[in-house]
Amino acid sequence: MNAPVFSTALLLLSSLSASGHADVIGTASSTPTATTKVKILSDWPGTEVIRNLGTSYGYGSIGGRGVSITVLHFERLCRAPCTGALQTEGRYFVEAPGMQARAFRLPPGSHPLDINVRGGNGVALGALTLSGTVSALVGITGGVLWGVFGSKRDSQGAPYDTTNYQAMTFIGGGVLVASIVGLVLLKRTHVETADGVRLDASASRSKVRITASGLTF
Repeated sequence: MNAPVFSTALLLLSSLSASGHADVIGTASSTPTATTKVKILSDWPGTEVIRNLGTSYGYGSIGGRGVSITVLHFERLCRAPCTGALQTEGRYFVEAPGMQARAFRLPPGSHPLDINVRGGNGVALGALTLSGTVSALVGITGGVLWGVFGSKRDSQGAPYDTTNYQAMTFIGGGVLVASIVGLVLLKRTHVETADGVRLDASASRSKVRITASGLTF
């Protein structure tokens, strides 16, 4: 599973902030050199397994302004289907063209493991997120303008025409609701073992689901 190593650099004009990573299986009890033999399959064409090798930090200046430099190091391991030995305590993620990328970790131990990647549409996820954000802004803007001008009158004493603001409010609200429903129902990328144990980070977070009794969290 030998593949080239690549890095991504980020320049920040302010203080550096980093997001945490949620463990799904738990804290590994193995040593840093322990490996797990894995067989990786995916239902999404072109799925690649990538290892996060770590992050480097540096400081400098551009145009007299102090900057923080963050370099993320990655290694492309293989393209599914593939087999190999992965470090048990390593951090990995899967990605493919059009698929939602997903981070995952291996469970403790060095027993052979079959891993299935069930891809989710990253393009649809991005489109729904964008439409929800834009529609929320449109709906809120329309509602505020409707409220402001709906109680006022023009110089001739006639009420303002708020038809456009009402349309913005209702259309924006409708698209927002549709986007939220789409996000709830949209299939996400999952990384799991052959017996259904989730390895990806989303397994540790609650998920909104529609059931017979309504929305569950």
